[in-house]
Amino acid sequence: MKKFYKLGIGLASATLCLAPMAHAQQDETPSETTHAVTSDWKTREESPHEMGAITVTATRQEEKVLDTPAVVSVITREEIEDHNVNNIQELVRYQPGVSVNRQASGTTPFGGLGGFTIRGVGGNRVQIVVDGARVIEANDAGNRDFVDMSTLKAVEIQRGPASVLWGADALGGMVSYRTLDPDDLLKGNQVGGTASYGFDGSNYAHSQNAMVAAQINPAAQVMFGYTHRTYHETRLRNARSDGGQWGCNRNGLGCDRFNPTDAEVNNALTKLILRPNADHQFKLTGEFFESDTHINQLYDRGILPSAMGMSSTDNGDRFRNQRQTRLRVALEHDWDINAAALDNVIWRLSYSPQKRSLSDRRWYRNTKTNQNFYASGHTDYGQDFYQADLQFTSSFDLGATKHKLTYGFQGDKTDTDYYNKSVTDNLTLGTSTTTIGGGSNFANAETIRADLYLQDEIKLFNDRFKLIPGIRRAYYSLDPTPNRYYDIIEGSEPRKISETKWLPQLGTLFKLNNQYSIYARYAEGFKMPTAEQLYTSYDMGVMQLVPNPDLKPEEVKSFDIGFRGQFDKGWFSIGAFYSDYTNFILGRQQIANELKYTYKNVDKVKLYGLEASAEWRFARNWTLNSSAVYQYGKQTSDNGRKYVPFDGASPLSAILGITYEMPQYGLTTQLFGTFTHGIDRVSDNDYFKPGGYALFDGYVNWQIDKTFRLTASVLNILNRRYFESSAATLEDHPANPATIYTNPLELHTGPGRTFAVSLSASF
Repeated sequence: MKKFYKLGIGLASATLCLAPMAHAQQDETPSETTHAVTSDWKTREESPHEMGAITVTATRQEEKVLDTPAVVSVITREEIEDHNVNNIQELVRYQPGVSVNRQASGTTPFGGLGGFTIRGVGGNRVQIVVDGARVIEANDAGNRDFVDMSTLKAVEIQRGPASVLWGADALGGMVSYRTLDPDDLLKGNQVGGTASYGFDGSNYAHSQNAMVAAQINPAAQVMFGYTHRTYHETRLRNARSDGGQWGCNRNGLGCDRFNPTDAEVNNALTKLILRPNADHQFKLTGEFFESDTHINQLYDRGILPSAMGMSSTDNGDRFRNQRQTRLRVALEHDWDINAAALDNVIWRLSYSPQKRSLSDRRWYRNTKTNQNFYASGHTDYGQDFYQADLQFTSSFDLGATKHKLTYGFQGDKTDTDYYNKSVTDNLTLGTSTTTIGGGSNFANAETIRADLYLQDEIKLFNDRFKLIPGIRRAYYSLDPTPNRYYDIIEGSEPRKISETKWLPQLGTLFKLNNQYSIYARYAEGFKMPTAEQLYTSYDMGVMQLVPNPDLKPEEVKSFDIGFRGQFDKGWFSIGAFYSDYTNFILGRQQIANELKYTYKNVDKVKLYGLEASAEWRFARNWTLNSSAVYQYGKQTSDNGRKYVPFDGASPLSAILGITYEMPQYGLTTQLFGTFTHGIDRVSDNDYFKPGGYALFDGYVNWQIDKTFRLTASVLNILNRRYFESSAATLEDHPANPATIYTNPLELHTGPGRTFAVSLSASF
């Protein structure tokens, strides 16, 4: 196995080195031409797709990815369809340094996907938006998987802080989902649409999707799309039922399986676009997402072992449900003014209530008293977003320089609500106990963000040199509104906090000639603590969850520098970054010598890294692409203490892919290799260290005719057993038996060989 991943990383590095050399005899100017084949529906771009990939995240203006000083990946709809992408983990499968964790702990027993980690930083430090509208923050044991892939036009992932243009909490990076518009389906026709069916063997998912758009009249378009998906628990075919090196002490479920799951996803998107003339576009959007997951929790059935011997509880059946919803209504106006001092105005208003609801019921018996109980519970966590975004664009020349100003206002009001209720019925005695405000109870809160931003894109030397300074005045406040069930702990009463911060950013890109350029970027970001981190308060008698209203905002200073090349048949980008985080919040920490737990600021986290990517069409119909990343991180928990490794840093990893097209048959085949070095550095020597691995994936896309398209994929062709990086924070050999049955090491193995297929029709 070591030979595989070392060879793979070596091949990827060789591709990165050869890409700029392979074009020495090519034309000076990148080609924008396409190669026509026997029929229009088989036309394929001759230049690699990244050459023309457009980002709006990097500068809030449409720019080619390789012409911006930021490091941005654009995952197009074509890639999503080519790779049978059904979830966010598959979305970033070929994005080294970007990952999505699968939740495997008993505290999150639904086996779902958590959220994005970018350059070692994840959770709520990554801002997620859909057409500019925010996605709910994760709470304790929650997730941010509130978006379906079926209606997306593209996904942009910015590495490093995006706070200056998009908000203070884009601390570690940003994921921007862009949904389809009617024009994407119409393609110049009066009516257009798609329908598809897909099957994914990893969790036995069945997906159906239909979208249709119509040109009602010359000034109006309408679109509607709907997706329905059902699936079961993910099958870990290479996990060991005996628990591997940990062993297994579960009763009702092996340590190689998630709880039996039945899940359903519904997603609807509709848009109305009005263009009364060439200068105005109005867009009204409505979207609804719902994910409903039912599990039969078996992992803790029966009498469980404990640190003090056997438990006094004999657990019966436990049925749990998780329902996640996201509604979005948005109105947007894009106005080309074309005046002397003002080119364009875009304003957007949106309302997006989102909620995660949990419910469960269980029967159990106290073996000491021989009494039977029935327990039920319900937890709601929701955020309602009211957002406003106003963006102006002004262009002018000043001497030998060209300027494009992007400036405006971005603000929102967010209402965060938490509710928990549990009822325990003693079936033997006929009594009942109700508790409201238990669990990770925190005060409801109102969050206000009100920011002004300004960016100037300055071009000089015949547009060869680009300088982009920017600044944001960020205002952030959280005002708690605890209800009567909130536990007030003396000395830690919730109170309103607010912060005003000036955030600078400076980017530059210099084109050495028509092919080569260098770039650099400095950016700052800050993120306020969440309502949960500030105001969690629960007195359990023997121990307490204590709020910490004195938490400081997390801050970062980030530097990027790199070298790029663009050619007729390929491109490359090689860069380095350094991020310096202060006041980092790493979850609940124990207060010294007390049975009290609270959120604390860690003193510092420092992250260094190298990133590289390249694509090369080295022969007719053949394309080679590769990417690689290496990260090194360290942290110190208290001022003056020595640094220890930061567990979020990604090990050396690389992707190597090759594509072969047969346009005469409408066929495209792809083979990808993923090569990851083992994790050597962990913050605690008792932590588990996942080894390196090599995975190979294959794809076949067949455009049968103008209407039908078939896509088939095989992931992990060689069926390799490996551990995901999330296992690096688990103990090597846990002493507490509860750890073994609650969060088995084997549930962190990657899926084995899986198959997926989809058939789509376009008209």
